[in-house]
Amino acid sequence: MFNDMNKGQVYSLITILIAMPLLLFFIFYFNFTQTTTFGSYEKIIADQIHDVAKDMENDFERAIKISGKRALLASTNDVVIDGIPLTDSISIIEELMLNGSIEGNAHILMHNNTLGDWQESILNIPVGFNIELDYNNMQIQNYDGFNFKVTLNLTIHVSDKHSIAKIDRNMQKEVLVSVENIEDVIFPLNTAGFISRVITRYPYPYYTKKIVIGTQSSGQCSGNVTFNPSDPSPSGKILVTTDSAGVSGFAGVVSENIEIPSVSCYVLGATGAVNEINETVLELGFDEIFLDESTLSAWSLPIKTALSNKYYFHFEGQSGPDILDRLEEDLTQVTNGLETFVNIPEISSAGVGIKSQQTCVAYKYFSSQTNNGDPVRGLPSWFKIDSESAAKYGLDQLTN
Repeated sequence: MFNDMNKGQVYSLITILIAMPLLLFFIFYFNFTQTTTFGSYEKIIADQIHDVAKDMENDFERAIKISGKRALLASTNDVVIDGIPLTDSISIIEELMLNGSIEGNAHILMHNNTLGDWQESILNIPVGFNIELDYNNMQIQNYDGFNFKVTLNLTIHVSDKHSIAKIDRNMQKEVLVSVENIEDVIFPLNTAGFISRVITRYPYPYYTKKIVIGTQSSGQCSGNVTFNPSDPSPSGKILVTTDSAGVSGFAGVVSENIEIPSVSCYVLGATGAVNEINETVLELGFDEIFLDESTLSAWSLPIKTALSNKYYFHFEGQSGPDILDRLEEDLTQVTNGLETFVNIPEISSAGVGIKSQQTCVAYKYFSSQTNNGDPVRGLPSWFKIDSESAAKYGLDQLTN
């Protein structure tokens, strides 16, 4: 039999055996919590540093775009105001972006917008870390006509004050600067400042499209499409129908059958005309078509809008000069450049002498060389285009 002392010893042993696992658990949990907390803290700092470095990179990329656009605007304004082209557009834009000046003279449009100004602004943002940002070896070149490319080396450093984590990044940045909504200086330079032209991108996916071909045709006419035979408009609408028998009162008719309508302009026997023309109109949002007797066809000519709205085109192959060459009034062909058309009535109304036989492709029109062009059926009578350009714009079947 155990006495009271023995019982007490047994109870003490049992208590120790029960308490030991609990004690070990609390020691393990305390150490694990400390380790986990410290590891999470390191991760939080590292994530924050990564975010700060990425924000600095994104901010400086935006700074390049803003500074580049400002430099382009400043150089363009000087050319337009002075009426004198630049001798080296790339060097001028680089000087403006880096120093805010043209040939050493500070330009008001670059105030607080040089890359150095933006660098200082970024470094003055209170982020709670040690930060450094630097750049060098900037280069500028045309990219695709509607953009020029700024390339430079960018260095970013971010670290915390306790040296827990840091990021050192050295990268080559390539940033595109849009030239849209900038004035094209070749117009004021070649019209004594009377004509201006802002670079606006042509919005349609193609220039011309032969939608349907018929078996017989008569006349030439343009008008907005209608599919309603009860909606005649002799001056402006072209009816597209499956059956042209007895049709009258329209500017023109496109029909899938060959019944001659009571109009002078038509394309007949055009299989699938209703569906094909409807799809074309819906695709473009451009509902005017041109009926051409010479090709027995109905055409969509959205390029016509470029004459009135003064749109610009980009070609990957040989084309008109890019914005950098235009600032120097260099009118020779380049790769990946820009083209637009002159508007002869606009030039004439400004009192500027016109070249009546010259192609209306602007850089060729303003050239000192002779570049004669031919009229184009379906486009205004004043418009002319040279054979090389006609093929490029899909107008070669419509030249006279």
